[in-house]
Amino acid sequence: MELTKGKMQEAKVHGVPVGYIVMADLMAAGYCEQDAYVIAFPENATLAAQMNKSIRENIASSHKFKMLYEEKAGKKEDAGGDGGELIGKEATARMILSAALSQPNDSKEKAELLMKYSDIMGFKKEEVEDKSADCITFHMPVTCNLCPLLSEYNKQAQDKVRPVDMGRVIRNAGKIIGDATD
Repeated sequence: MELTKGKMQEAKVHGVPVGYIVMADLMAAGYCEQDAYVIAFPENATLAAQMNKSIRENIASSHKFKMLYEEKAGKKEDAGGDGGELIGKEATARMILSAALSQPNDSKEKAELLMKYSDIMGFKKEEVEDKSADCITFHMPVTCNLCPLLSEYNKQAQDKVRPVDMGRVIRNAGKIIGDATD
């Protein structure tokens, strides 16, 4: 199994094999000890069941693994609380950003995390909202008596127009509109 440089570096810092890091991460995420061991050490799948159990127990009881697991479990509790409370948008964004910044610059994971960060922070939404400000809406009145076009026309025209005649006026008003724009 080939892991990222970050996990290999973490294993080197703690002075443990990379499988210990993976197993501790999985157990902190909620996997049972046996499942975490099977995933973290796939090369041991061909060994006898008794041999696997012995190796797993030795790993789980080692001082270095216990310290590593307590550190991972402590980080999970700090990040998520006791499971009964939800974290907010800002806390989620901070966690995603810190995870993204810990990834290598050219990794696919970093790009995906930064995209999730931008989604949470609403960077795309702000661009959409700016474009909507350019739209102009005009609502036509329910009745002709309330029409602002009719009232403006009647203010400027010498002959007052009844609301029912407004359709004919608009059709014939090409000349008047042309004069008003000049």
